[in-house]
Amino acid sequence: KMDIFERALAFMGGYGIKAYIILQDFAQLYKTYGREESIMSNCHLRIAYAPTKQSTAEELSKMTGKKTVVQQKVSLSGRRSGHLGRASVSISEVARPLLTPDECSRLPGAKKDGAGNILEAGDMLIFPAGFSPIYGKQILYFLDPIFSERAKIPPPEESDSLAPVQKEDDKINNQEPDHEAVYEKNLA
Repeated sequence: KMDIFERALAFMGGYGIKAYIILQDFAQLYKTYGREESIMSNCHLRIAYAPTKQSTAEELSKMTGKKTVVQQKVSLSGRRSGHLGRASVSISEVARPLLTPDECSRLPGAKKDGAGNILEAGDMLIFPAGFSPIYGKQILYFLDPIFSERAKIPPPEESDSLAPVQKEDDKINNQEPDHEAVYEKNLA
């Protein structure tokens, strides 16, 4: 449990810091931080795939919201021998979840070939803060030319952090990095 992380999430965005938090299910989060945790409320974009746990499916169903459906009921009364006595029709509006827990659990996953290669994207639920939920498809970066090019960008040679990065040459020669020089460089 990282109490500082839970508290820091509230102001990280102001410093341009983004956190990508990955959970198997909500129970994992609640077990560590309790049901009154603030991590979920500080996640402005939440993405979900088909859950395997019923409690997570129920939570996702609640998160999708409800819609109003018109329900028509017909009741018949009277004689049955060729003549109907009376028929009454009632129409009512009822609330229904946009996705039931069962429908959340059955979100189609990615389609794969026999070797495990992904052929087609699976479905996902996207919950952007302040907007309606989105039923979407996964982005397969390796099939998209723009994302594929971005994935080929090499990591930076040098970190812009305040902590010095020990280079391979220093490790080989058992030399400690010059902490003072790195600190002065970052202040400049």
